[in-house]
Amino acid sequence: MFKLRLIFGIIILLLTHTESLSASSGLEASAPVVMLEDAVDKYPLGRYLEILEDTGGNLTIEDIRSKDTSLLFTPNQKASLNFGVTGSGVWTRFKVQNNMQNTGEWFLELNNPRMQRVDVYIFDSVGTLVEKKVMGSQFPFQDREINNRNNLIRLTVKPQQQLSLYSRTQTETIHYLIWTIWSVPTFVDSITFEYIGLGLFYGIVLALLLYNLFIFVSVKNRSYLYYIFYIASFGFYQAGLDGLSYQYFWPEYPRWGHRSVLVFGSMSLMGVFAFTKSFLELRVNMPKTDHWLSVLVGLCGILSIFPLLGDYKIANFALTLVVFISSLFILFTAIRSFKSGFRPARYFVFAFSILNIATFIFTFMIVGILPSHFLIVHSIRIGAVVELFILSLALADRINILKNEKIAAQNLVVEANRILNEELESQVEVRTRDLQISNNTKDKFFFHY
Repeated sequence: MFKLRLIFGIIILLLTHTESLSASSGLEASAPVVMLEDAVDKYPLGRYLEILEDTGGNLTIEDIRSKDTSLLFTPNQKASLNFGVTGSGVWTRFKVQNNMQNTGEWFLELNNPRMQRVDVYIFDSVGTLVEKKVMGSQFPFQDREINNRNNLIRLTVKPQQQLSLYSRTQTETIHYLIWTIWSVPTFVDSITFEYIGLGLFYGIVLALLLYNLFIFVSVKNRSYLYYIFYIASFGFYQAGLDGLSYQYFWPEYPRWGHRSVLVFGSMSLMGVFAFTKSFLELRVNMPKTDHWLSVLVGLCGILSIFPLLGDYKIANFALTLVVFISSLFILFTAIRSFKSGFRPARYFVFAFSILNIATFIFTFMIVGILPSHFLIVHSIRIGAVVELFILSLALADRINILKNEKIAAQNLVVEANRILNEELESQVEVRTRDLQISNNTKDKFFFHY
């Protein structure tokens, strides 16, 4: 009996010690492990992650790795994570093990260019901190370990070595997380293909801007001026979302880079509202709608300044609300205009329907409903290009209509002048004939006498 008690006590002691070691290392034995293999070049980490949301934003890495806090992590079941706009700090953790015979050189990528701060802690199998890395859009771009628009670090894992990685992320923007481990060659191929796609997108935007600028210089139509303003503002807005303006235009000014997205977003809305007013001729066709769009133009003017002076979260919420309302409002206005017989409005209906659908598709991907397929990832860019192209066609069609109306009016004037001239000629002929008859009568009278 004593031996059984002794054995039982030793087992309890071992179990307690094992649990203590597990807590000190910060990960339970059941935590998912990423096995690095020669045959695999890419590891999406969504379902390998365990998550802890720090609503107070005060937990440190020591707090996170303590026994009590470590047990609060929950496994993630989605390919990506989206916490919306939150002030919370979000902790994630996972294990990675190199099953190859040589030291593995990998890239760890967080695909969210606007994540303001990312802290990554790397621990070895005995719980020793190997490395800490800090990055994010709140720091100058040149401070980055790797020159890339996304948050990217090198990850070196020795043969049969197991590492435990913790990350803490915090941002004022949409807090979504798409973590991926890449082999270096595969990442280089992927990023080359990605930048070709981005170059194509922004090349099309620039080509449409220059094309419409040339047309504006030729025809002097005000709608083209508003449309050019919309394209330029939208281009800078999208470049901010993609992290390209932060990388190429103002890498040393992260605060402006962060807030410029809202500035250009507000300016692009100003442009699209003014363009809608002018193109659909709302002052004549829908005076009340024209008035409300004028109000929205003024509101967006205020919103374009507020991010530089006021609270970012309030400005972001206000702009998001205006975008949601305006997208439906413009679509509804275009439908009403088309039903009233204004033919060019059909382009508006088509263009904004496509952009709204693309936005919904991208949103569904961010929240994990749709997979991260190439077309889905780039759905907003594709939708935006289609929208801009259709609106350019709409402007060309509108100019053709105005030109045809002008030609028709000129033809009416020419026809009216022709009829008037014929009538005048006829009257002159009649008058001339009457005068001749009168003169002949007088001649006969005087001859008789």
